[in-house]
Amino acid sequence: SGINAEYGVEQTPICCKVGDRVNLAAVIENKPRKAKVDWYKMRGVEELSLGRRKVKVTHHKEVTQARIKSASPDDSGVYRVKVVSPNDYAIGHIVLNVSTANSEVEVEQMMRRAFAVVDCQDSGLLSPAQVKETMANLGLTVPNGCIDDVIYLAINSTTKLVHYNTFIDKIVYQYKSELGELT
Repeated sequence: SGINAEYGVEQTPICCKVGDRVNLAAVIENKPRKAKVDWYKMRGVEELSLGRRKVKVTHHKEVTQARIKSASPDDSGVYRVKVVSPNDYAIGHIVLNVSTANSEVEVEQMMRRAFAVVDCQDSGLLSPAQVKETMANLGLTVPNGCIDDVIYLAINSTTKLVHYNTFIDKIVYQYKSELGELT
């Protein structure tokens, strides 16, 4: 799940609770020496610089990190890491969901945001492996085997890709009592 450029930025959706220490990290492979790395929080299409008081940005070799000392609901959203060199650039996104309560609607919205970020082609389709990885990264608990069962119900038999909005609708409907429990 990297950027198709001279170097890649790896991404992952993250879920935490209020007060948690959060570490957003990106691995930047083959970064040119003169490349500049910056982190932003997105508001629509606008890039907002991260506040230095609350977020500490560090770079070490191939890893760049934005550390949030104590997460609050305002920290939820899409974070962008941008790598710019004289000849190329790469952009990666990480979704952070800071949970205060785990209502069915909030869990569903969190899932939709996370799947949309993983869907780089904006097609509404993901591989079964991407769906499983995203669910695991969100920290949502569901009964054993149910993810595979719901993937089967939401998969396109021709492309073998999962319609993730259908997956979300079905999993929220069938397992709403279990989905509210974050690990």
